Amino acid sequence: MFRILCLLTIFSLGAVSASRAAFLQDTLYLHHDTLRSNWHYMAFNSSPFAETKNAPLKLSAGDQLQLTIFNTDTLMHDFTIDGIIETGNQIPPGGQGVWTFTINTPGTYRYYSSFLYGYGLGASGIILVGYENYPSFYWNLFEQQLSFSTGVLDGSVSAVNSSYKPQYFWINGISYPETLMEPDGMVMGMVGDSIIIAVTNSGKQPQPLHLHGFHVHILQATGSQHMVGWIKDSFPIAPGQSMTLLLVPDKPGMYMVHNHNLRAATNAGLYPGGMMTHIQIDP
Repeated sequence: MFRILCLLTIFSLGAVSASRAAFLQDTLYLHHDTLRSNWHYMAFNSSPFAETKNAPLKLSAGDQLQLTIFNTDTLMHDFTIDGIIETGNQIPPGGQGVWTFTINTPGTYRYYSSFLYGYGLGASGIILVGYENYPSFYWNLFEQQLSFSTGVLDGSVSAVNSSYKPQYFWINGISYPETLMEPDGMVMGMVGDSIIIAVTNSGKQPQPLHLHGFHVHILQATGSQHMVGWIKDSFPIAPGQSMTLLLVPDKPGMYMVHNHNLRAATNAGLYPGGMMTHIQIDP
């Protein structure tokens, strides 16, 4: 019965999203900055001020988005959405680019800078298409190793290899317990709600997520198509992959969400930390 209800809900969600196509405009700023004076990071921000969180974008299916991106870095970057924008997408250092595009299929998509010093330092965000009549949240997963972040900039690191052993892990650019104060990632709702969670693995390692208290229905995935339709409380997300999850909570309470890799639930080896957050459901 639960599966049938989920499928009916999916049909309703998709039907609603196609009827509200519009022309939209938005602006992002690509920043390079450091954390604690030595961690290099890149992020697409919604303002001229640098922060570790990449701005999530929300569209209805069929919307036409005109997006302007200012590259404040001293290096060349690009704006890539796999299968949608892959060529003619470079942004010169200190320059800007403008792209107009449409995504017709509801789901979660990743935008990023395809240079290693771009996505490898965190320049990778989420686009959620459709499901606009339902509460939605974002889990942008990322991990980093100090020596990798410096090496990609000084040229001593040219690829992710077996020596890559990250020490820090983030959801939406921050680690637990700060994730509990992040409104886009801390899922809140009521019993019986249909809640959409957009997930992207912006990092360089597979990330297995585990939910306490609930199962989610995997509505869509940009990779691992065999997982679409699964109803699970644990599932892996490969690097660069995005998924759309449907959560219909059946009970109230606060429940943990965390990476099933224990190392990824730490900050530099200190537990608890890293990729952890909560789901808060009211009666």
